[in-house]
Amino acid sequence: MIFREQLRELRLRRPALLALVALFVLTLVVQASAQTYSILYMFQGQSDGGFPTGGLYRDASGNLYGITDTAGNRNDCNDYGCGTVYKLNTSGNLTVLHTFTGGVDGWPGGTWGSLIPDQNGNLYGVASTGGLRNNGTIFRIAPSGEGFTVVHTFPSRPNDGEGPQFTLFRDPATGLMYGTTFNGGAQSYGAVYVLTRAGAGSDAVLHSFGYSDGAFPQGSVAEDSSGHLYGTAGQGGSSGCGVVYKMTNIGTGYTVLHNFTCAPDGYFPGSVVLDAQGNIYGGTSSGGDVQTCPFYGCGIIYKISPSGQETILHTFHGTEGAVPNELMWGADGNLWGTTAGGGTHDQGTIFKITTGGTYTDVYDFEGYLNGGVPYAGLIQDSAGNFYGTVGGGIEGCIQSGCGMIFEFTPQ
Repeated sequence: MIFREQLRELRLRRPALLALVALFVLTLVVQASAQTYSILYMFQGQSDGGFPTGGLYRDASGNLYGITDTAGNRNDCNDYGCGTVYKLNTSGNLTVLHTFTGGVDGWPGGTWGSLIPDQNGNLYGVASTGGLRNNGTIFRIAPSGEGFTVVHTFPSRPNDGEGPQFTLFRDPATGLMYGTTFNGGAQSYGAVYVLTRAGAGSDAVLHSFGYSDGAFPQGSVAEDSSGHLYGTAGQGGSSGCGVVYKMTNIGTGYTVLHNFTCAPDGYFPGSVVLDAQGNIYGGTSSGGDVQTCPFYGCGIIYKISPSGQETILHTFHGTEGAVPNELMWGADGNLWGTTAGGGTHDQGTIFKITTGGTYTDVYDFEGYLNGGVPYAGLIQDSAGNFYGTVGGGIEGCIQSGCGMIFEFTPQ
C-alpha cells in the first residue's frame, strides 16, 4: 500500500526526450542464458498516455490492450492528462482508442485493473475517479476504439461503492460482471458489487465492508465452480492487517476465511487465484519479515485451503524481490508474478513459485531505459512468452519515466 500511495503522489515534471532516444529504447533487447527480455513500447507521456499501471489483455491475434493513468490530453486533469485506453499491435504500433477527459467518462488515476472482454469481444474496464459523481466509472469500448460507453457511474455513498480500482471478473455462464471498490458502501470501507445489466449499467452491492470483516479491498474477485466468490480486503479484520473472504455470487454467506496478522503472514493482500481443488493463492504487498523492508516487511506468497488453513509459501526479504503484484497460473503449472521492488537492482523481479513453495527469482529488472518497478502482474501467450508493464523510459512524466510494455521469454 505504501508503494502504491507513493506512485499516486508522483507528478509530471519533465518534457519527453528526443524521438531518437525513444527509437533506441524500443529496440532494446536483453538476453541471458537463453531467456529474452525486450521493450515493445515506451510511452512518451503525451497523446499516447503515461503510467500504464494496469495490466494487459491480449486478444487472439496477439494485440495488447491496456489503460494509462495519465497523459493523453495534457490540458485536462490539472495538466497531467487523464489517461488513455490503448492498443499495441504485433508490429509495435500503438493506437489510442480513447482519451479520458476526467469528466463523465472518468479518470483512471489510481486504477490498477486490466481490461476484460465480453462474449462479443467488447472490452470493459474501470476508472477509479470521475463520472457524474466523481466516484468512478465502468466503461465499455470496442477493440477498434468505437463505441466508448460509460455503462455505470458510481453514485455517492452510502448507496454504492466508490473508487473501483481493479480488474472486473466476468462469469462465463451468466455474463454478469463482478468487482470491488476501495471505498464506499454502507460504512465507507469498500464494497463488492455485481454489474447486473452490463448493457444498461445497473449494479448491486453484494457486500459492504465494516472493518471487522475487512476494509479497503485491494484486488479483484475470483469464482469457483460452485459460484462462490473469493477476494481480499487490504485492512481490517481481527488484527487490522486484512482478510481473505468467501461469499456466494448473490451476496449471501459472507465468511472471513483468514485474518492476516502482519507478521509473519503478511499485510495488504491483493488479488487471488484458485486451483482445481479450491485452494486460494495470493500475495501481500507488505508484512511478513518485519526486519526487512522497514517498516512493514516485504510481503509474502500464501496458500489458503478451502477450510481456511494458511500456509506461507514464501517470505520476501528484498534481495529476491519485494512487494509482489498479482499471481497467474503459467502453462508449466507454476504460479508466476512480478514484484514492484527488490531484486539485484532494487527495481523489481519476475518470479515463479510452485504450489509447494519452491521460489525462483527468474529475472531482475534494471530500471530506467531497461524498465523497472512493474506495475501489475503478467499475462502469457500460447508460445510461453510473458507480457507486462513497467516504469522507466522517457522522463516526460516523472524522473523514472512514463512507463513501458515488455515481453519476456523464460529460459
